[in-house]
Amino acid sequence: MLRDMEELLNSVYDDDVRAYLKEALKCYMSGSYRACVIMSVIAGGYDLHKKVKSLAGSNKRFKELDDEIEKKKSALEVYEKYLVEQCATEEIDMLNNNELKELQRCLDTRNDCAHPSNFICSPEKARDVYSSIIDILAAKPVLFGCKHMKNVIDEMEEKTFFPVIDSNKMKVIVEDKLGQFQKKAIEPLLKSIGNTIKNTKSTVQKDNAMRFLALSTDFISERYENFITDFIEKDQYEGELLRLLDINIDILKYLSDINIEKIICKLETNLTASEISNIEVWIKIILSDKLQDEKFIGSVAKNITSFKDKSLFTDSPNSDVRFQLVYSILQNEKCLEKFRNMIRNGCYKQFNLAHFEEFYLQNILIQLDDNILYETWLKAINCYINSSNFNYGNRAVNVFTSIAKEYWIDKVSLELKISLVMNILRQGKKDSNYYSHDCAELMWNLDKKYPKLVETFLDHIFENKENNDINEFLVDKYAKIISRYIVSYESKTESIINQLIELRDSNLGAKSILDEIKEVVVNSFQDEFKKSLLPKL
Repeated sequence: MLRDMEELLNSVYDDDVRAYLKEALKCYMSGSYRACVIMSVIAGGYDLHKKVKSLAGSNKRFKELDDEIEKKKSALEVYEKYLVEQCATEEIDMLNNNELKELQRCLDTRNDCAHPSNFICSPEKARDVYSSIIDILAAKPVLFGCKHMKNVIDEMEEKTFFPVIDSNKMKVIVEDKLGQFQKKAIEPLLKSIGNTIKNTKSTVQKDNAMRFLALSTDFISERYENFITDFIEKDQYEGELLRLLDINIDILKYLSDINIEKIICKLETNLTASEISNIEVWIKIILSDKLQDEKFIGSVAKNITSFKDKSLFTDSPNSDVRFQLVYSILQNEKCLEKFRNMIRNGCYKQFNLAHFEEFYLQNILIQLDDNILYETWLKAINCYINSSNFNYGNRAVNVFTSIAKEYWIDKVSLELKISLVMNILRQGKKDSNYYSHDCAELMWNLDKKYPKLVETFLDHIFENKENNDINEFLVDKYAKIISRYIVSYESKTESIINQLIELRDSNLGAKSILDEIKEVVVNSFQDEFKKSLLPKL
């Protein structure tokens, strides 16, 4: 299909050049094909010279070429061939070899048309010259070659290279800069910018270069990976890699699976350290579309939940950085339910009390709000609350009070809650000078701070008078604290007192508890409920 010559005319950048080419089109339409060729080549020469002149103010070599062309014009010498050839030199670098050959062919055709000869210019030949001039010259802005890379890189030393802070606006600036270069110069330019990032001592230039490279993905998407391979493969550039990804996380979309695996490997290495540098960037990477893909999501979830073993018997100075990372991920609004569930499954492991002392693990439990995890947490506490080592008991109490009861009280088993209260009582009333003071303090305040636990315990004790637990705890040793618990359980206080009265003759502990309750009631002058119990006692 023949290209529409009028449509081609609309693609011309410069108004003056468009006027010449409009005349050339009129010549073509009237059948003056030689005139069309001549006018087209004149327009091309004029356009190319204007572009050289526009760059002369900022480049010495362009200034020299412009001066030479002006001299030739003043002397009425032919200048087009010279101009075209100079623009294809390495110093000017505005035309590639193919473009040079095509323009030389157009000049030869122009010469054939301009001089008396037997040359016949066909409509096809005229259209060919007309379209070549527009495609190679008139439809393009001023395009730089490789020689101008240094100018751009030098400009990056200025703080005003990016006069905006919005990344989308920065991206427009990057694409505008790249659009000023010939295609053949784009890759060398980006490679040179990559080298600048590695070698420059200027923090301003380095930051601008990283922004430029990070935001150029769309302009050269198919080969973009080539320009950041060094940053991925060499550990010394990990900081630069993370900065690039922080600027534009979509870089990951342009990376091969192999390079994504290398980044995941870097994550694994960071997880073995005492702290994670650039943790916010790693979170952004982990939650990116690329790493949340089926190919990688399972591996990532496994890595971040491979928590270190911990022992109560050794004081480890370092926290497991995975806990902080996982907690931060769970807080992030981009954490999808699928990934959250993978993390949840990764946390279904036998954590011990030392693990639960981790601040971030405590908060992970709250974030996941999972019955199984709360059960595991409370089991670890229960295991050590009545330890023979009072230090472990104190640590267990500290872990217990670290998570507000509202989160877990209705999500753990009755059996575990009952067992916990029993162990708190056993430790709090231990017949030894060595016991957990924290546990004892908790015991005396349990009815105020954890009334549901106390109520569950009392329901268990008095629901079956024949169980062994009633024999253990309805004794003088526990009379004072048990009586306190009973009085605080107002909805069932009277019922329990009735049961204790029935047991009074056969159980001395029951009598002691009733005596303690009576003392509490007698001293509660302003408490109508407690005073109402006095007749029973």
